[in-house]
Amino acid sequence: MGAIVGKKYIFDIETTGLDFPENRIISIAVKDIDNGSAEVFINIDEEVILNQFWQKIADAEEVIGFNVLEFDLPALIQRSVVKRVKIKKPKKVIDLRKEVAGFWYSYNKMTKGTLRLWSELLGTSAKTLDGGQMIQAWLKEDFETVKIHNLEDVELTFLLYKRMKECEVI
Repeated sequence: MGAIVGKKYIFDIETTGLDFPENRIISIAVKDIDNGSAEVFINIDEEVILNQFWQKIADAEEVIGFNVLEFDLPALIQRSVVKRVKIKKPKKVIDLRKEVAGFWYSYNKMTKGTLRLWSELLGTSAKTLDGGQMIQAWLKEDFETVKIHNLEDVELTFLLYKRMKECEVI
């Protein structure tokens, strides 16, 4: 009998700003690579969102995202500490932005290349507002707009992930 392989998840977060730990997380989208299902954790209570996320990825062998080592994971960890939420550390993290920038040669975190740019280069384009506009939607209590945008970003990340696997970058 073969070894049981852990789950792989792609995730993306939306926030009220870029400064942590002061700003907060307003939604987290998670896609299960094995079965294709995706869900968004969105709630007025940030502690609820954080608990849902860490519980979801508790069985993760890998978590994958775009710019997750520079932004998403530090934000999640810092906000979890602020909210006293227990963290379930994944075994492996793949940051597609670092991988596609060729970090093993000379990765520079200032390297240009947003998720939206990569989606256009791969033949698709984002249909929702830019992530920077999600704070306005959140403040207007337009949670559906935030949710749709967050899901779109996780799907765009999945497309980049598939292409990078196909090209044996990861």
